Amino acid sequence: MKKQINKDLEENKEEEFVYLIDGFTMTPQYLIKGCKKSHQIYLHPTCLESIPQISEDTNINILEKFNEQLDGCSEEILSPFKTRGILLLKMNAICRGNTPVQYETIKLLQELYQKDILPIIPLKTKRSICNNTYHIAAIGKVLIGEGEVLYNNEKKMTFEVFEKLQIKPIKMKIPEYKAFLEGNEMNILTIINGNIKIWNCFNALVLGVFFGLIANNKITQPVESSFFKQFTMKGPSRLVNLTKKLFREIKEKENKGIYQIQTDATVVDFICSFGRILEILILNKEMIEIELNSVRDQCFVVQRKEDIGISTPLWGCGSYSGIVAYQITGVIKECILLAKRYSNLVDISICIPEEKKEEEIIESPYENCLVQLKIRIEELCKVVENYYIGVIQLNKKVIEKTPINNLFIEIKSIEISILGDSIKYGDIDKIINEYHFNF
Repeated sequence: MKKQINKDLEENKEEEFVYLIDGFTMTPQYLIKGCKKSHQIYLHPTCLESIPQISEDTNINILEKFNEQLDGCSEEILSPFKTRGILLLKMNAICRGNTPVQYETIKLLQELYQKDILPIIPLKTKRSICNNTYHIAAIGKVLIGEGEVLYNNEKKMTFEVFEKLQIKPIKMKIPEYKAFLEGNEMNILTIINGNIKIWNCFNALVLGVFFGLIANNKITQPVESSFFKQFTMKGPSRLVNLTKKLFREIKEKENKGIYQIQTDATVVDFICSFGRILEILILNKEMIEIELNSVRDQCFVVQRKEDIGISTPLWGCGSYSGIVAYQITGVIKECILLAKRYSNLVDISICIPEEKKEEEIIESPYENCLVQLKIRIEELCKVVENYYIGVIQLNKKVIEKTPINNLFIEIKSIEISILGDSIKYGDIDKIINEYHFNF
């Protein structure tokens, strides 16, 4: 009953949520919340006032420009989740005041999002010279009343939905249409999704190793908390905090500063090894937040040396996406190797994916990196899931007097399928809290 009441309260709170777009406050968690379903949007009036207004008409065939960018793209389409994300990112970029658009344009973007009228966007498009994609061109087509949309889970022509809902398309002006030819929104969504999954996997793997250390009597002796002061870097120190959170005594006030852990070599190796990975993940998180709030159009000119004086320079967008994607891929490899190193803590033979020989890169290194990122994350999810299954099926005697004994018992009661899904798609802390309220 208590769980149902809390669930109802959360749903009501979700319905009342109003999404604020002001060009600066976007975070990965905030963006993902808006991707899951449409919300009411509040556009900050100060930001709207800072948008450069334009009035010059154009004789250019804008529809032809959009079609050129989308010509030859895949027939598969983006999910509603990612489409909402692109709409939000574009509105956030415009509200920053770097993109000259009409006031009506951003209001129409707002209406599309709030009414869940989602432009049909190709899953894969070509890449520009600066690694932007052309996904945004599909949204540009819808703004002028062309193309197709997904409305009420049905694929329909844009003009039909607009007529039914009495929505008026815009007439794009110079140079407004350029803001909808290419963009970095899809790249950012890719690394955000990747980073969230790697955080979930990493967190699950850390807890799994903890359980294995306890079951193998590696963590038994209480020591002064001053032991942890030697871990000064962000990663290890945060991991130590997790240690203290896991092994906090019920009567913490009476035993302040005393925690169930000892200076076993395996424990120190665990803190240092996983702490180093956590250090990178913390850096990635910071870089992603910078990237998320620097999506803008026409930042700087990009041109190859050999093309100077021959071709027209292209406006591009700076990007941390490639760097973060490479780092996430590397971290996943490290996590898989660490799972293998600690596999002796659980009664299971973990299947480590065999290293494949590097194939010749046909696409750009950036594109290849994003492909590898998806493959590696799926591999890691499977490895961590296997590790957890091994942990909850431990036959070894668990130390009865440790505060974590009850957590072991309750972890074993969680269905394997639920545990596996929480690792792949959810938050491992959340699923554990649902079964162990004092954790």
